[in-house]
Amino acid sequence: MKNRPKLISEISCNHNNSLDQTKELIDKNMEAGTDFIKLQLYSPETITGKFNHKIEGTIWKNLDLYKLYKKTYMKKKMFDQIVDYCRKKNYPIFTSIFDETGLLEVKKKKFSIIKISSFEIVDLNLIKSAARQKREIILSTGMANLNEIDLAIRTIRKHTENFTLLHCISSYPTKIKDLNLSTINFFKNFFKCNVGLSDHSMLFDGKSDPLVLYDLCKKYEAKYIEVHTTLSRKKDKDLMRRNKGGYDWAFSKEPNEIKKISEFLKGNKKINIPKKKLNIFLGNPKLKNIKSENATRLLRPSIWVTKNIKKGERFKFKENHNGNIDTLRPNNGLNIKFLDLVVNSRAIKNLKSGKPLKIDDIK
Repeated sequence: MKNRPKLISEISCNHNNSLDQTKELIDKNMEAGTDFIKLQLYSPETITGKFNHKIEGTIWKNLDLYKLYKKTYMKKKMFDQIVDYCRKKNYPIFTSIFDETGLLEVKKKKFSIIKISSFEIVDLNLIKSAARQKREIILSTGMANLNEIDLAIRTIRKHTENFTLLHCISSYPTKIKDLNLSTINFFKNFFKCNVGLSDHSMLFDGKSDPLVLYDLCKKYEAKYIEVHTTLSRKKDKDLMRRNKGGYDWAFSKEPNEIKKISEFLKGNKKINIPKKKLNIFLGNPKLKNIKSENATRLLRPSIWVTKNIKKGERFKFKENHNGNIDTLRPNNGLNIKFLDLVVNSRAIKNLKSGKPLKIDDIK
């Protein structure tokens, strides 16, 4: 099919800290016919802190956020090895970035695409820095309301028009009733930009036709579809039960499932289902976060105190994470949109490292 949606396989934490397993996963996704492999580039220290934050209301409930990222992040050496492995196979690869240090790596590796996750859509400084690189940007919209999406797009458009907006539901896994796939077409018409889908659904269960989503993506002329991939949900589920890995098993697709998606996108088959059932998939344009995203929204980044600050001392934010405040997960502190106003203002009292910054802390 001409101008079909391109399929992105997201490895996320499904590498399980095994280079051989990750290479096998890449090989099987390449055989399945996906167009890109995507990684995530962060460390526990650059995405969160030792805040003793227990996750609530998601598939990761009761896990400590810092300890979870400590187990799930891909170490830099392995990241470099995987990039080299894909490039030797001529398999296009890029990464999600979560802070300015990730952007430096994007430039160093000469990735053609920068992915901004749903969590970071409120980080306008990061989005601005990414847009200035003049590379293609893919921006996910999970948990965001229309105003937040609009601000992010306005920030990008000051520097480039080369971006794609992905409709996304940050609920893991996403239920059919929450998909609201009509949002893709709404975004295309409202923002006049390339669109696509970041897919967290799990419909290969025999209870529904899983290809309905991708048929609608073709209909709406989506540029990209992103799916999470793993070698075995069963094995990953067992790993997670033992707190040893596999933390994204519940919304990750296996290579044989991804192959079905890839073949469908490249073919001319149409999906016909009753209108009543189709309307459940379509839902309504999603203009704000929905109930099933509320718990995940609490994991967005916010402003945190990362060094002890004396009363009257100025707040300092540095892109290398060496200031006395930082933008980190979870969403307990002041909204990131106030970062520029906070920087160089003064503390109204002594503040301890590891405290979420509040408006009452600022003079």
